[in-house]
Amino acid sequence: EEHYALSLELFDLAARCAHTNGDVISLNLLSQQVLTKSQSFEDKLNVMYYAMCVLASSSKLPESIERGLKILSRLGIDLHGCESGSVEACVQETKDLLSGYSDDEILNTERMTDQTKIMAMKFLGKLEIGMTQIMPKSAPYVT
Repeated sequence: EEHYALSLELFDLAARCAHTNGDVISLNLLSQQVLTKSQSFEDKLNVMYYAMCVLASSSKLPESIERGLKILSRLGIDLHGCESGSVEACVQETKDLLSGYSDDEILNTERMTDQTKIMAMKFLGKLEIGMTQIMPKSAPYVT
């Protein structure tokens, strides 16, 4: 379509406004349009994020978490924990991975520009909140 990018941006912004205003019906209608007309999975991510947020704020945390995990899986991020399964082992694994970098290297890391990864981080952030509330033992795997 000739004005696909503009239309997508307008629908994304309208969905964001509907989410901000708590207008679940409008958000669902706008989301359905984007989900059916979008040209790629990445184009659907914004409205899928807002839909996940609405589930979380509508006391449907399990559904929100399930949806978020499925989306992250499609983005290539599987939250199954680390090899040994214990939180302490995961923390140690993270420390070991970071030990190869100086503080300055970490602080001067370039800003993330990959929009898909940025959206994945938004999903992870929303998942952390929900999982901390209803699945506290799983929350460290998200963070």
